[in-house]
Amino acid sequence: MQLSLDVYVQEIVATSGRPEGVSVEVLVRPIGSSLPTSVYYDLLSQSKAKKIILASMTSILNLDFSDMSMIAGSGEQICQLFFNVEPELLPEIKKEIVEFHAMLKMYGIKLVIELTERVTLEFDKKYRDISETLFELSDEGICFAMDDFSGFRDVRRGWLLTGAISIVKLVLPNDFSYVSKSRHDFLFLVNEIKARNVDVVIEKVETFKELLCLDMLSCDYVQGHFFGEPQKVSALSVF
Repeated sequence: MQLSLDVYVQEIVATSGRPEGVSVEVLVRPIGSSLPTSVYYDLLSQSKAKKIILASMTSILNLDFSDMSMIAGSGEQICQLFFNVEPELLPEIKKEIVEFHAMLKMYGIKLVIELTERVTLEFDKKYRDISETLFELSDEGICFAMDDFSGFRDVRRGWLLTGAISIVKLVLPNDFSYVSKSRHDFLFLVNEIKARNVDVVIEKVETFKELLCLDMLSCDYVQGHFFGEPQKVSALSVF
């Protein structure tokens, strides 16, 4: 069965300015699916997910990085590229990640592997191998982020405690602005992460109301449709 997907990039905006350039995240979305993207990926087999990741790497490397208007709306140089990988696939594609990192480095772009929240029932059995690969790749100079971190009950929380994670991405709770406990708990989580010298990205900021909430937070980056729509850069097919 052939899977058809579009490849997008979306800017991740630094709150303290961007003297070195812009950061972008690669987003790969199915074409013609009636399912939400998150559900679509939840239903994918690990083998299909792996093929999509590898095809996406090739697609990104085929871009003309000299044409920055195609990648970042501001036209500035890209300094960081966030790329999503399911944790359990990390050991299987270690070699390809190292090569991807080396190629991006030639363009002056730092690779940030964004470990997704998608895990299977095999996660606990694979945890040691995943962790060893994570540390090995970190030693190679590859940075890691955790996507949609859900707090210290998150199954990936152990990696945050090791120092191997440089960035954590969080979603602002829906009731942040009007439920004091929710606001207190979220602020506590952000402060705990920052205390470990880990950068925080607040993602999925879509409205002006959510933007105002950011004044209460100590975050390093923000991301969402409020700051810019994802820009399509290529398409791919996976069999």
